[in-house]
Amino acid sequence: MNKSKLSSAFLVGHEKIDADHVELVHILNAMVDVCKVQNSTICLEEWQKFYDRLRIHFYEEEEIMSKFGYSDEEHIKDHKEILDHVKSLGEKCEEQNNWEDCIHEIERDLLVQILRHDLKFAEYLVSTGYQKL
Repeated sequence: MNKSKLSSAFLVGHEKIDADHVELVHILNAMVDVCKVQNSTICLEEWQKFYDRLRIHFYEEEEIMSKFGYSDEEHIKDHKEILDHVKSLGEKCEEQNNWEDCIHEIERDLLVQILRHDLKFAEYLVSTGYQKL
């Protein structure tokens, strides 16, 4: 199982959002390390840490977007669906003790999320003249 790296091509250009994305990838990579030694208890703890951080990130990201006057109902709806998916996937993986597949699925989901929605917000930031300080 390989570790993930967040390419600069996926950065939104907002310091807080980008830092959160890096942190989420860091948590996923910690899960990869734990899964390599097949410690299911610690993997579950890391999964919960990931879920909790993702939930906070989505809330904060929506607040940031709102402050910039950016509205995308589909993006907000997708946040809820992703959280629900991560929660149910974690439960399934705990039951089956198959964390590797869970991590791969979440990595794909996060990249799709960034590509579909967060990069739209990045374009919006550029169009408003926003520059990361």
